[in-house]
Amino acid sequence: MTGSFKTLKRILNMGKPTTSKIFLGLILMAVGYLTINPACKNPNDFKPPEDTLVFPPLPPRLLSPVDRYAFITDGIELSFRLEWEPVDSADTYILELTLNGHPNSIALDSNSYEGGVDSDHFGTNTWRVRVSSSRWKGSYTEWTETRIFYTRNRPQPPYLYQPPYDTSLSYDSMPAPVGFSWGTVTGAHFYNVEIYKDHQPIYCDNPDQCLDTIYVDDTGHYEWRVRATSDLWQLPGQWSDLWPFAIGLRKTAGNFLKFHDKSR
Repeated sequence: MTGSFKTLKRILNMGKPTTSKIFLGLILMAVGYLTINPACKNPNDFKPPEDTLVFPPLPPRLLSPVDRYAFITDGIELSFRLEWEPVDSADTYILELTLNGHPNSIALDSNSYEGGVDSDHFGTNTWRVRVSSSRWKGSYTEWTETRIFYTRNRPQPPYLYQPPYDTSLSYDSMPAPVGFSWGTVTGAHFYNVEIYKDHQPIYCDNPDQCLDTIYVDDTGHYEWRVRATSDLWQLPGQWSDLWPFAIGLRKTAGNFLKFHDKSR
């Protein structure tokens, strides 16, 4: 009889058996069984032999998002997805993710991660990945590069400068140039400009600076608006309000005489 069974016998012989005594005895029996049963193997027996291990590969290439990408929402919650290349023989992918200053280490069995954050925790975030495998010497690859991504609300619209709100522009003849300018928006790479005549769109452009010029060939009532955007933004910024302006011809002496000639 093994030591565990002898100990069990002593416990049961010490006065009246109780539930706790029986429970402790069963634990000791289990330990004794595992000790003498040759079918129970040491976990290290499942590890590949040392002479079959290979050096780990290079870390995976990060796929998306690109560095300094901004995930954007109009609401109070935002979802994001991180992806990297799969690695042959990988057992686990280790994602080191810092959300607005709070670090997390996440073990994954696939080469992607989907997460979410609310508006109270929008900000600057970082991520990197390494891979582990029992088939590699040292078990881990090196870390990938560290990338930054942002979580934020949709950017505010730029302030419009020229033409001023509800102004009238007069010209001697048509077609005539009309210049437009507006304020910058941090992080914008270019701007969407839309111009309307009688509430119908007549022009759109995507300049990479805060000004644009069009030639108009008709008098009347016009409107314009601008929003900022970037290839690194999930969504473009908010549109500015529509600013109205009017186009007219100056009443020159020649025009005045022609008007009277037509009235005869």
